[in-house]
Amino acid sequence: MLVVVAAVVPGGTAGDLLAIAPDADVPVIVTSSLHHFDAARRAFEAGADDFVRTPVDPLELVLRCRAVIRRTAPEQDSMVYGALDIDRRS
Repeated sequence: MLVVVAAVVPGGTAGDLLAIAPDADVPVIVTSSLHHFDAARRAFEAGADDFVRTPVDPLELVLRCRAVIRRTAPEQDSMVYGALDIDRRS
């Protein structure tokens, strides 16, 4: 499993979301339209595994998701999450 969340969400921030379950074993990628270092710093300090500035090319986001999953998931040849099917051999 992987969570991709906007830095600002209704009722709070991605940091608030990460603070709810600091020991959760779910990798998180935070996206933000803020293009200054402080936004990335806050995300990483809150526990994010990656930070992506938007707008982002969809292929780049897929590649970043694959990289985070590769680093954090147990070894599997493929994973399916809803409509997303990731084949690690490709």
